[in-house]
Amino acid sequence: MAITHAKCPPGEAVFPGNDNCFQCDPNTFKSGEGPGPCQLCPPNSFSNSGAVSCFSCPPNQALFTNGTCGTCPAGSFYGGIPQECVACGPGTFASKPNVLPHCDDCPENSFADFAATECIFCSPGKVYLGDTKSCGVCPPGYQYVEGRLQCFPCQLNTISPGGNKQSCTSCPRGTFARPGSTSCFPCPEGHAYFLDRDACVECATEFASLSDCFFSAAILGIVES
Repeated sequence: MAITHAKCPPGEAVFPGNDNCFQCDPNTFKSGEGPGPCQLCPPNSFSNSGAVSCFSCPPNQALFTNGTCGTCPAGSFYGGIPQECVACGPGTFASKPNVLPHCDDCPENSFADFAATECIFCSPGKVYLGDTKSCGVCPPGYQYVEGRLQCFPCQLNTISPGGNKQSCTSCPRGTFARPGSTSCFPCPEGHAYFLDRDACVECATEFASLSDCFFSAAILGIVES
């Protein structure tokens, strides 16, 4: 509607640099006439173009990007910006339709995949393994990394008997273990274990004297100097 001197009717306003009146945009309104601008609708309310007032969503419903009110289905939460439903992430759930801005966390020793409506509990003695999406026990020579929900091989010179230990045990001095081992092994007499070789090396053939061999091995924490 074109009205000079910016005396616009309700639902219309003058935009900067233009003396004509234009309808207020969706989700804005102008209740009276005159030169005032369109106002944003309050939270959780909406309007169509040229509105003189806004409409609020019913209780326990939220406004979506398409301008309708409703609830998010179970297994999702209300995203806010953009205003839409978002699937619950792993380890969270929503058991019923809701308009909350989040999903609930699964209880300890339980798990959930994307868009879950409930959490699954692991039986006693087992933990959730995210790489297999199942409950289980770490095999011997592995440790359970809680934050990553996976079993990883013990590192060099550490061991684990299995189960769900969250750390591997260091080998005693004078012994060694390869990654993923369950036991530590001593080097034969006159030998020392070296990381760069991943092997027990005969001292007499590698160093000028036996004392050099034991000195180098002691630096690596393998034998006493």
